[in-house]
Amino acid sequence: GSSGSSGLAELFEKAAAHLQGLIQVASREQLLYLYARYKQVKVGNCNTPKPSFFDFEGKQKWEAWKALGDSSPSQAMQEYIAVVKKLDPGWNPQIPEKKGKEASGPSSG
Repeated sequence: GSSGSSGLAELFEKAAAHLQGLIQVASREQLLYLYARYKQVKVGNCNTPKPSFFDFEGKQKWEAWKALGDSSPSQAMQEYIAVVKKLDPGWNPQIPEKKGKEASGPSSG
C-alpha cells in the first residue's frame, strides 16, 4: 500500500538528519547518491545549468542529480532511507527517541 506518504517524508527528514553523523563512514559514491535524491525530493527534477568543467565536485553532484531524470520524490525518499539504513544498520527511526523517563534494562549489543 502507498498510504502514509507523510510518514515517509518524516522518515526522510530523520534519515537526512541522521546522515550528518555518518558522513565519515559513507563512501563518495553513496554521498553523491544521497545528495542527488535529496535534491530530487527538495527541488524536484534537475533544473540548474551544468557547472563548469573546473567545478569537479559540483559537476559530479549535478550529474548524479540529473541522472535521476523525473523519478518521483517518494521513490527518491525510499532509496535515500535505504542507504542510510545500510550505513547504520542499527538505526531504527520507527522507535521514538525516549527522553530518559524510565530506566530500561541493560542494553543488549
